[in-house]
Amino acid sequence: MSLNSLKELPLTLFEKNNVYGFYVTEKSNKDKVKESVEYVYGQKPLKVNIVKRPKTPRRAGKQRREIYDAGKKIAYVTMEKPLGKIVARS
Repeated sequence: MSLNSLKELPLTLFEKNNVYGFYVTEKSNKDKVKESVEYVYGQKPLKVNIVKRPKTPRRAGKQRREIYDAGKKIAYVTMEKPLGKIVARS
């Protein structure tokens, strides 16, 4: 999984418990997310939970046809300590 596939969510509610949310690609799994978070932030996650959000219908266009927004996959990562800045690695 590339580093561009991790997009942090603005979840201030969960940060008190050191739980952080990331949008991830559809092909990613728990092991890949764990490796990526450890590589980017320099900390090993305690736990990774992945949730698949279903696609949602909405009306669009002149004739108000029903189209679907793409579903999203979100990874909730539990850390031992709060995340700091991104560790620069080359």
